[in-house]
Order: sequence, then C-alpha cells, then structure tokens
Amino acid sequence: MKTIVSLLILAITIPLASLKAQEIYIIHDNGTQDSIATILFDAGMFVEVGPVFRQFTDQDLSEYSLVILLNGVSWTGSVPQVGQDNIRNFIFNGGSMLSTEWISWSGATNQTLNSIIPVSYGGSWSRGEEEYTIHTHHPITEGLPETFTVPENWSFSVTNMDENLTLNAQTLIKGSRSNDALVLGEYGNGNIIHWNMGGHYNGRNIWTEEVRQLLINIAENLVPGTRVILQYPINHADDISITPEFFWREIEDSESYQFQLSTDFDFEEMIENNVYSENDPVVLATELEEGETYYWRVRSSVEGEWQTWSRTWTFTTQGASSTEDDYFPTDFVLHGNYPNPFNPTTIIEYSLPESARVRLEVYNIMGQRIAVVVDEVQSSGRHSAMFDAGNLSSGVYIYRIQAGEFVQSRKMTLIK
Repeated sequence: MKTIVSLLILAITIPLASLKAQEIYIIHDNGTQDSIATILFDAGMFVEVGPVFRQFTDQDLSEYSLVILLNGVSWTGSVPQVGQDNIRNFIFNGGSMLSTEWISWSGATNQTLNSIIPVSYGGSWSRGEEEYTIHTHHPITEGLPETFTVPENWSFSVTNMDENLTLNAQTLIKGSRSNDALVLGEYGNGNIIHWNMGGHYNGRNIWTEEVRQLLINIAENLVPGTRVILQYPINHADDISITPEFFWREIEDSESYQFQLSTDFDFEEMIENNVYSENDPVVLATELEEGETYYWRVRSSVEGEWQTWSRTWTFTTQGASSTEDDYFPTDFVLHGNYPNPFNPTTIIEYSLPESARVRLEVYNIMGQRIAVVVDEVQSSGRHSAMFDAGNLSSGVYIYRIQAGEFVQSRKMTLIK
C-alpha cells in the first residue's frame, strides 16, 4: 500500500510554497526510506514511499520521473519478475532509477534488474568510514569537495564497472573501499545511477553535509524541474473520447510548449505536432479514430532551449463496435483526482450510469465552498473536469459531487 510522506510533519520545517513538481517513488526494505524521503522533501521535491521490494509488481510508474530502489534487494529477497520488468520498461521509456547498496550482490535473484545496472554482480561487504574522491566532474558532483568522508555505520558493496559497453556507464565517484562508489549508466531513453551506500537511520539529520548534498544532486539531476508532467488523458486509459482535451502541468518560466500526438511510440506517424505559447488545454481540430491507440508527449522551451520530453503516455479511444457496457459505467462513482497532491491544476473524474444534473464543488477544510467546477445536466459515461487552484493557498481541500440523489466527497492536497 502506498503512503505519502506526511505533509503535516514536514511542513513544520519547510515552507509548502517552496515545493517543486518533481515526482520520486521509493521502493525499499523498511530501512532508510523515511530519512531519504525526508531529505529530498526538505529540498523541495515531491516524494512518495511505495511498498517493500518483495511486494512491488505492476504499479503504474508513468507519473514519476525517478524510482529509488533502496537497500538489500538481492540478499534479503527478490523483486517479483513482473516488478523487475516494470522498472526496466520504465527506465527504457525515459524514466530514471537510483539503485543502492546490496542490489549488486547476486545475479540469481534479480537477473532483469542486474542486466541494466552498470556494475558487476559480485563483490564483498565492508563497514566503516570511507573516503570518496570525485573521479568525473558532472552536475551530480557540483558543489562537493574533491575528497570527503562518509561516516561510520555505513555499509558498502564493493563492485566493479560492468564490462558491457552498451550500458554507456561512467564512474563519477571512487571510494577507498568501493571500487566504483557512484556509477552513472544509460538504458534506452533513461538513466541509472548505482550508489554503494547503505545504513539504517531515521530523521533528516543523518550522514554528513556532503553526503546529503550528493543525494540531493542525484535527485535534481535525474528529475529535471523543466520536464513537463502530463495530466490528462490518464496514461493507459482505454475509454477516452474521440474529442479529448489534453492537459499538462505548467513549467515556471516556460516560453512555449511543443505537443505531439502519434499512433506509434516512436512518433513516426504524427497526428499533431504543434507549439503553444500557453499550457491551456489542447483541443484537436479533428476527431480521433474510434478504438485506436495513441501516444502523446510534451516538452517546454525555457530561455530559448527545448527541454527534455515528458514521459510518453498512451490511451485508447472508445470503440465503435463496443457495446455500451464496455465503456459506460453501471454505478455513480467519484474517482480520485489526478495528480494528487497537485499544483496548481488537477483532473477530477466521475462516472454516471445515466443522465443526471451534476454539481461538482470544492470546499476548504472549514466547510466553506470556494468553487463550483461543474453545474449542468450531463449524459451517462465517464466525465472529467479540470480544477485550477492557482489563486488558493497550499492545504487540504474537499471536492464533492451531487448527481441526482448520489452524493460523494473526496479529499485532495494542494502543494505550492
């Protein structure tokens, strides 16, 4: 079961207004995940703590830019094969991963993961103080001294660079105990960093200033703030209208956005390829084909330079040959908003089994109504509405739907 890093606790030490739209997902072994998440949250990043690695299977990673795989994956158990394939595909299609510590100990339990991690599978274990030396100057090593010491009660898996040149790996930091303390590799369109770090600590005041800065540098390098986060149509949705609206999250200081829509993942068969000066919802000039699968992506231009493409999302339109039961709901449902937490816009979806007058409202935690998002008669089917909280302050809000006699409310969190 996924848990969100507690905003109520962390807000005591970091202003909510400083948060950035950076999505990081942690898979762990009940070790350092809380302290890692706290340090990154303090640095202004959105972090979600997922399951222990034994339970990670086919969770949707499409909304994240970085997966952190923490500690002990091979020596205490194994990521299920479906989970390994999930991570590999995530990286190949443009995601990034930070793997740590004993993941390189065994090639038997995690063959899929080990095939893309840019270190060899053997090594020995060591504990104690270690001296790190910058081997390759890189954005990840910026602001760090040429040599610095990591503390005691730190554990190391002593590994060697993988000889597979297709991984395009390079050593960024060497250690007095670890042959390759920090290694950067590539797989498909994504990046992989393997860091021989470990230890089990709590709280934000752990390690040394240099080590905390190194962790932040890694995350900021693998999760660029100028990378567009897509919002709607939701990835892998299979009942999208043939006249959809496309939403994505605004990038600060962006001068324009390039939007591409294709019928293939490589974007060779282009349906749309346009540049927009604002991030207003994109409405296509023509209808899409029924029952067709599409792929879309967006990138921003900042200071005259095109930035990294967003993750590629896919959806399938409603099919002409389908029966109504294939894509029309049988019950009234108010779905969870996406994304959540959000800044400043989010998509609220709901399902109507029959035509009804729909009133969708947003309230603050004091019970005061602050917005009416929808107030009209709508036909049966799955509907979506965008809520813009640009003029609101960070906090928890309630959205409530009334459709005929059906009433339901849910919570959402705004982080600015």
